[in-house]
Amino acid sequence: MAWQKYVSNHVPDWLHVLPLGLRASVWEILRFVIAGAVFGLLSGLVIGYAKDDTWNGKQKWAQEVQERKAEGQKLLDDVCRDFPNSGACKGR
Repeated sequence: MAWQKYVSNHVPDWLHVLPLGLRASVWEILRFVIAGAVFGLLSGLVIGYAKDDTWNGKQKWAQEVQERKAEGQKLLDDVCRDFPNSGACKGR
């Protein structure tokens, strides 16, 4: 059976459709909005927890990063002592 091109209240027998009033329609839409908000909140919490630095192990590298930063600063100090007019030393 081909669907007709105009709007009507006719539905096929195999499709069980109950006409809803305005209040029920609004409630159904509100349920979808609430479900979407809850899903978004929960997924945001999970993603935020997974990306947290204390959880995913980035903190274990903090000591090494500080050591390398100190080494780089020492090398820069040596360069600036030997070549005070160097471009790396301008603004120091």
